[in-house]
Amino acid sequence: MRTICRESALQPKLGVETGPAAIRETGIFKALAQLGRDVRDYGDVRPDLIDPDPPLHGMRNWRNIHSYNLKASHRYGIDNVDITLADRVKQVIEDGKLCVTLGGDHSIALGTVYGHVLASKKSVGVIWVDAHADINTPLSSLSGNVHGMSLSFLCEELEDYHPPIPSWEWPDPCLTADRIVFIGLRDVDPLERLAIDKTGVKAYSMHEVEQLGIREVARRAIEDINPNGDRAIHVSFDIDAIDPVVAPCTGTPVPGGLSLREGEYLMEVIHETGALEALDMVEVNPLLGSGEEAEKTAQAAELLILAACGRYRGGNVPLGVTDLPLSRNS
Repeated sequence: MRTICRESALQPKLGVETGPAAIRETGIFKALAQLGRDVRDYGDVRPDLIDPDPPLHGMRNWRNIHSYNLKASHRYGIDNVDITLADRVKQVIEDGKLCVTLGGDHSIALGTVYGHVLASKKSVGVIWVDAHADINTPLSSLSGNVHGMSLSFLCEELEDYHPPIPSWEWPDPCLTADRIVFIGLRDVDPLERLAIDKTGVKAYSMHEVEQLGIREVARRAIEDINPNGDRAIHVSFDIDAIDPVVAPCTGTPVPGGLSLREGEYLMEVIHETGALEALDMVEVNPLLGSGEEAEKTAQAAELLILAACGRYRGGNVPLGVTDLPLSRNS
């Protein structure tokens, strides 16, 4: 397993750039090693900030988002080298490793999903776990925040709904609607609902989670994007999918979300498919609460990542251990 961390504070609420450090401090790398994972931390990748960055077609920070997905200086190990998030994800997946990317806000999916699609030997299906659909276009968005538009730039069926944006020929739309599924929606803009209906993207809101239960939602979602079992899976998980009682430190919390138990179950089931190649964990913002709340949110993110990487709540046999300790007298 390889971990990439993105620092991105290109949204109104500062602090999301500290999310990767907060997740690291939970002890996640030690816990992953105990699961038998060979972990390499690639360090943080920081954007080369451009100032000024005035809005275009209502898009805020569009130049910077282009820069940090396409041209960013790697902080550790590779000095003064321009590298893209997409390139880094591509490298990890081509090496046959599970790529875990820590955000940062959800605009990082522009780079992570694109890099995954470029690298994978298989067609890629995306499970988008989020309170929000993030499928606005620049012309439909009420906020202008690109982290609420990420999927619309990736979805082929929405390509014609984007105005021309200088240098944004990248990312090429790389997903068809039948390879995208939402889980956990509960705060969807009216025109996002129209986009979902128009494209036919499968969506399991909290209504369906309540109605069907997380077991059936997980089963259906995996079947929706991987009907023949021959696709790779990319999970893009916004921590605000989890109820704010459990994960309060995030930029746009919405009551009535997934329980941590439901989130862990979903990640466990996805792990069991053997098809998971990439995981994003985004929108942990330690500055939006007390120290205790920040720690609680980071720990929730840690448990979700561990579940996706094979942690079983019923217990895991220690790595390399095949028998119980023998008595000295035996």
